[in-house]
Amino acid sequence: MRYPLSALGQKMLRLTGVREIMRDIETATAAPSARPWINLSAGNPLVVPELERLWHGIARRLPSAEFGEVIGRYGSSRGYGPFLDTLAADLNVRYGWNISPRNLLVTPGSQTLFFILINLFAGAMSDGSRRRVLLPMSPEYTGYEGVTLDADTLASTRPAVETDGAHTFRYRIDPHDLVIGEDVGALLISRPGNPTGMVIPDAALEQLAGRAAQAQVPLIVDSAYGLPYPALNRVAMRPLFDSHVVHCMSFSKAGLPGARIGVAVADEAVIEAALSFLSNMNIHAPRLGQALVAQAIHDGSLDAVCRTVVGPLYAAKAQRLQALLREHLDGLPWRLHSTDGGLFGWLWLEDLPIDDLTLYARAKAAHVFVVPGSFFFVGLRGQWRHARECLRVSLTASDADLDEGVRRLAGVIRAAYDETPQAQVA
Repeated sequence: MRYPLSALGQKMLRLTGVREIMRDIETATAAPSARPWINLSAGNPLVVPELERLWHGIARRLPSAEFGEVIGRYGSSRGYGPFLDTLAADLNVRYGWNISPRNLLVTPGSQTLFFILINLFAGAMSDGSRRRVLLPMSPEYTGYEGVTLDADTLASTRPAVETDGAHTFRYRIDPHDLVIGEDVGALLISRPGNPTGMVIPDAALEQLAGRAAQAQVPLIVDSAYGLPYPALNRVAMRPLFDSHVVHCMSFSKAGLPGARIGVAVADEAVIEAALSFLSNMNIHAPRLGQALVAQAIHDGSLDAVCRTVVGPLYAAKAQRLQALLREHLDGLPWRLHSTDGGLFGWLWLEDLPIDDLTLYARAKAAHVFVVPGSFFFVGLRGQWRHARECLRVSLTASDADLDEGVRRLAGVIRAAYDETPQAQVA
């Protein structure tokens, strides 16, 4: 029986952006097919044997008393004490911060963390006004849109596009030009970025933090692919922490996506507000994974595997993707965003005669899945042709699937350029 849903229930029911593509993939691949499907859309991290052995070994060595403590009892809403102590000490040593466990909050994954943070600082305010979250960068992670409680909560700005080679480009944002209106409750940026892999330079990040401080709003930095774990950056970067910065971490790409460990590092007042939100909603995050990570940080094993195995693995995948595109798209006007880090390649097809959704459908007909780029331009006002000329390609496929998937995708792209161009998108 179908019961009437609230406005919020209806909003959460709607499939938008990448969730719509994921549902489409499930439906398509469930049907019998003589031709294998290749999925270059996934954000699920690779299964890395070295990480599996690390976590399995620590789990087997976990004392029985501690095992019983973390799975058989409720705990603090802030997080598991030994994990908080270990992580705070680790961050202080690495970056010269001066934080304590009171500056930390553990949530059931980073998606829950962004649900809390976005709705703490944006939406209907107690004085009757409404505030939004400003994304200084567009394209940006579409998952932020899914956790907003109100429509039009996110706003974004169009970056400059700089071409820096025959087949490469990068976006550039100027923090000094960013307009932070009175209706902005927070700034939010991913670093390295999803979908672009872009690492905003340290100086620009500091400037963004300064602008946030001037506007008296927090700068939320999503470091799910960054430092210190899983360290998927391929250029130098340094995390930033001060009273106006909320540094957000995830251990999903460090081999624990099922453990659901998201972490906020912030001023105590921000942590207390978010902690109250979490305790009302979840009581606390799962603690078994936190116990495992505490051991792996303490003995240095997680740092070692991330630096020597996981980071180089994705760096090699990024190089492989670029080589495949050069081989199969020779003679076409394609550009790949500078691969500073992360799990994805961001492909721009200049003057593409069809839009990204049509290209997605044709790639699907060739039994290969990618993600249309227009989904990632969340909160951007007006039309921008560039937004319909981009695709996100995952680096999490096997080498064989990446090779074959790019070959199929290139055939679809080449056929599209052979057509008579359609009307231009403004």
